[in-house]
Amino acid sequence: MSCRCAAPAGCPCCSASRTPPPAGSTAPSGTNRTTSGRDSTGCASPSIAVPSTRRAPCCATCSTAASGSRTSCRRRRVTPCWRPSSRGSFAISTACARGSRAGPGAGLDRRAARPLRWTTMSDAARAVASVHVLTWNSAELVEDAVASVLAQTAGPLDVLVCDNASADGTPWRVARRFGERVRVVCYERNTGYAEGHNRAIALSDAPFVVVLNPDVRLAPTFIERALAAFDDPRVGIVAGRLMRADGVTVDSTGQFLARARRPIDRGFGRPLDPARDVAGPVLGACGAAAVYRRAMIDDIADDGAFFDEDYFAYFEDLEVAWRAWRAGWKAVHVPDAEAIHLRGGGAPRGRLGMMFDRPTPVLAHIVKNRYLAMLRHDRPAALLRDLPHVAAREVAQWALILGTRPAVVRELWRVREAFARAWHKRRADRARGGRWGAWRRDVPPRGMWRPVPGGAG
Repeated sequence: MSCRCAAPAGCPCCSASRTPPPAGSTAPSGTNRTTSGRDSTGCASPSIAVPSTRRAPCCATCSTAASGSRTSCRRRRVTPCWRPSSRGSFAISTACARGSRAGPGAGLDRRAARPLRWTTMSDAARAVASVHVLTWNSAELVEDAVASVLAQTAGPLDVLVCDNASADGTPWRVARRFGERVRVVCYERNTGYAEGHNRAIALSDAPFVVVLNPDVRLAPTFIERALAAFDDPRVGIVAGRLMRADGVTVDSTGQFLARARRPIDRGFGRPLDPARDVAGPVLGACGAAAVYRRAMIDDIADDGAFFDEDYFAYFEDLEVAWRAWRAGWKAVHVPDAEAIHLRGGGAPRGRLGMMFDRPTPVLAHIVKNRYLAMLRHDRPAALLRDLPHVAAREVAQWALILGTRPAVVRELWRVREAFARAWHKRRADRARGGRWGAWRRDVPPRGMWRPVPGGAG
């Protein structure tokens, strides 16, 4: 089906191919919905606002106005996107596909995101926290997740639903149900967890950032209780109490690093013992529901990117926690900040067994990302000390890979440049300083290697 709306460039309310508008039609100056559900442009989507036609230059080096098709300027390719004007209405502009980033909020033009619906800028500016729900074909899950965010006792909140090119109508369902209370941002491709959340961080400026999976349901006081832990200026990460859907089994009460160099979600798969699940230090938070301080994000970001985009998905939450620890930031567990994580059910299995339940490309990401984190952050003396644990893990892992998934080797070879980049980051970290002084060169203390006394499970 072709869209026949008169928006000047690529329809913002459907992904269908453009056809010329009806003869005599003109581009609207703003959204004008009729009672039949069609706007004055003839667009059939009743819930997605059509942008105005005000244009803006594509970049500082090229004064060419934005056009409807993909164009090029003297130095960078550009692609159209939608951005809000200062009055909260829509305006057409362009987004540079490549560009520099001076910080998490800078260089947004290279991110090429297309927001479908925006809250007013004044609402976003006064938000106490920005909540980012990253989706990919999550239509059956995301509405309940967003509803739990909008029911929070803390506020106001800047809520973004960022969609990784879903094919099941995820962004449209969110926009139709929640309207102006949520910003819906459609990415042009599946960016993965790391880049997807980095783009969302660049679109917001609240002092705290909450990252969520679409299969998470927050208790109404989750954000309020989590934000209370940031009274300590050194706290950069807060991990809540994540439970399974049965309300009895623990999903995570904070993240740690095993001596075999794999992430541990404390209490994973075990019944909750409230008497033992007490507030205290952890290494990091499970990326399904984590709360970060914006000042920490700015402090430890790599060229403006908080999550390492070489990771795509898996292990990126632990790598961020490891990096934050080296920079002198703290992470704490707040058991009163409760949420449900609808992770796949079934009896708990060993983590190595769970890895090999994944498709081959996903398994390759898990293996690669563990090595990337070790290459950047680990130390030879610490590896030597924990060699029996690391060696046992390597033998078991590679026996399974070579015996059942040899294609993983080919996948790792294809991304070999990521290892070179990790080595360069390691060298850059040696002289790196931040808010709390020079970065640590050691690995986390022994209390961070495994669940500490007093934790759940």
